[in-house]
Amino acid sequence: MPAQISGVVVATAEDLRRLEARIDATVRQIAKAEKDARALHEENASKIRVLQADLKAQQARADRLEAEIKGLAQVLDAIATEVERSSALLGEAGGSIAETSGLLEQLAGLVATQNEARGARHEELTDRLDHLLAQRQGETAALHGAFADLQTGVAELAQAEQDGSRQIEHSIRMLREAVVQAQSQAQEELTQMAEAAHEATRARDEQAQQEAAALERLLAAQTHLAEHLLAIQTTASNMAASSARAQGWQEERLSQAKARWAHALNGQAAALLHRGECAAAAPLLEEAMRLAPDDVTIRANLALACMGTGQSGRAEALLLEAVTADGEAVAALNELGVLYLDLGNPQAALTYLERAVQLAPEEAAIWLNLGRAHYGCGAVAQAMAAWQRAAELEPLLVASDAEVRIALSEQAILGGAA
Repeated sequence: MPAQISGVVVATAEDLRRLEARIDATVRQIAKAEKDARALHEENASKIRVLQADLKAQQARADRLEAEIKGLAQVLDAIATEVERSSALLGEAGGSIAETSGLLEQLAGLVATQNEARGARHEELTDRLDHLLAQRQGETAALHGAFADLQTGVAELAQAEQDGSRQIEHSIRMLREAVVQAQSQAQEELTQMAEAAHEATRARDEQAQQEAAALERLLAAQTHLAEHLLAIQTTASNMAASSARAQGWQEERLSQAKARWAHALNGQAAALLHRGECAAAAPLLEEAMRLAPDDVTIRANLALACMGTGQSGRAEALLLEAVTADGEAVAALNELGVLYLDLGNPQAALTYLERAVQLAPEEAAIWLNLGRAHYGCGAVAQAMAAWQRAAELEPLLVASDAEVRIALSEQAILGGAA
């Protein structure tokens, strides 16, 4: 136990031995950490070589994909040409339909005109037939009246003049023959007129049937043309949909290829950052961010590379953009806190590190940085608590930081003395 002499705390030999034992244990832990770090470095170097081989393979696949995309572009050009040709056919079909509609309208007008002419002709023939019938009926009635008057006169003459009976009979016979002939002629004319009317009706019906058949053929042609036009429109729509699907597939493949390439570049840059080669990692991360501008991890690594090359302003802008885009980006929050610590602004660092440790309470590195921020703000007790939590999670990480290790040792000595 420490002894107190004249108000001054003096460590005993036992305390010194315990401190030396702790320091020895810490040194052994540091040696083991260095050994593990060398092994990890060798393992990372092996992984980097494997990654470079994979990167070459991905580059070859990207070249093949580019060739496929070029072939697909040619197919899309052919599809576009076919769509243009289909559009021209649609225009021609539309013109044909318009022309057919005009012909149908002309035919309808012609049919209406002919129907009106046939109606007028039929009415005229009917009127003439009625007039002839009336005339023949009048003549027949007059003949019958004359025959009756003649019979009456003959009877009277027979009674008055018996001698002229032969002549009268001959006259009667001639008159009868004339009446029969007139009736026969009238009947024949009536029959001819009826046949003429029937022939005119039959001719009109035949013409109407022919016109109806022609109209049917025109309607069938118009229907066929409309079906053909619909088929062309469907083909054009299908081709447009196929073109859109092909373009979407092409964009998706290109996006996937960009994401894979960006991921590979980020992995290679991360290995360089681990070795401290920030200047070499920066261009790789710039290219990766160009390929995947929304990837928060790539943006955070680029900010880390900028910090390593002294571009603090660019690093701060990148990290603030990453945190704004994703408020739960733990890596970006932690790196922003480290940046503000490096810039001598622990109060600003504290804001982001406290949010980061809430999101990732098992990350010892964040606790370690949070302790530095508290210490920079003068909150020693809170800094010690954060460092103690980091030591519980990863003792080797805390042991590798000499300043934190000494502060914790002094706190342990003071705590034991109390």
